[in-house]
Amino acid sequence: MPTTMAVVNSGGRTLALLALLGPLTLLGTSNAAFAAGFDLDFFKPAAASTGYLSEESARVLPAGGMDVGIAFGYSRQPLVRRDQFTGQGGGDIVNDRFTGFFNAAFGIADRVDLGVRVPAVLQQTGDVDVDISEGGGILQRPRARAFGDVELLTRLRMVGGPEASGFHLTLTAPFGIPTGAPDGLTGNGTVSFRPRVIAGWEAHRLSAAASVGYEFRRSAEVPSSNLVVGNALAAGAGIAYAVIPWKIWILGEASASVGVSQSESGVSAIPAQAMLGGRVVLTDRVIIQAGAGTGLNHAPGSSRFRALFTVTYVGSPAGPHGH
Repeated sequence: MPTTMAVVNSGGRTLALLALLGPLTLLGTSNAAFAAGFDLDFFKPAAASTGYLSEESARVLPAGGMDVGIAFGYSRQPLVRRDQFTGQGGGDIVNDRFTGFFNAAFGIADRVDLGVRVPAVLQQTGDVDVDISEGGGILQRPRARAFGDVELLTRLRMVGGPEASGFHLTLTAPFGIPTGAPDGLTGNGTVSFRPRVIAGWEAHRLSAAASVGYEFRRSAEVPSSNLVVGNALAAGAGIAYAVIPWKIWILGEASASVGVSQSESGVSAIPAQAMLGGRVVLTDRVIIQAGAGTGLNHAPGSSRFRALFTVTYVGSPAGPHGH
């Protein structure tokens, strides 16, 4: 057992170092903004058994624990052509967007779990043609259907024990593989990296967490605006309260992505949103949750209305981990 723990602790330190140094591989890219598409889903669904709606908690899966889930999302007007000086709209680049996500995670140690997220746009519509082609200069509408950037997810609990209660400090390190289609607004065109540090508190009926991090991705000019999507500071907070312990929860959260990338002609986009919802344990191993909310501004990704529905299979009959 001491040898095993030494290996786990050494692996944890190595993981933390890689999560901090990994972004250096992306810093050599140009600061110029490309006239191309990007991943419009800034706020992705969290794992239902450990997170909230789009925000993650500081909990990780226990060793041997497993989650497999699917999520469906709807966004109303997540991307509108808008004059940034007058505020006047000029048509919806994306009017209605239906998305799907497959999520899976496995606890490999008491402090570490690994996962994967596979996104896809199931259907989206728009009213105007814009320049989102990789080569530029070709006006078109986003693809109606497209796969997104696959993410490899790693979480390392740095502070706190495997028990559900108490304070936890967790490092998350989602790494995006460019499998998506920029002209479908489902991919960034290059690798992306979104490390975050999450501080959370877990009690018998209450879970609360706040996070801050940085998003490394290629800069892209938002069509028909002076906005740029690229590197960003990310922050969020979530809360879950058990109305009926181990059975029914109410959920709430707020999320923001403060862009720091600019170009000669554009300034950073700052999407933000707030959501409320609920979670129900149907059986010992099946959890469903649903939530709805709205964007807090008119930035790309801040939908006028957003809804999420998630079904998760939990590999352990212990109920939602940590809540």
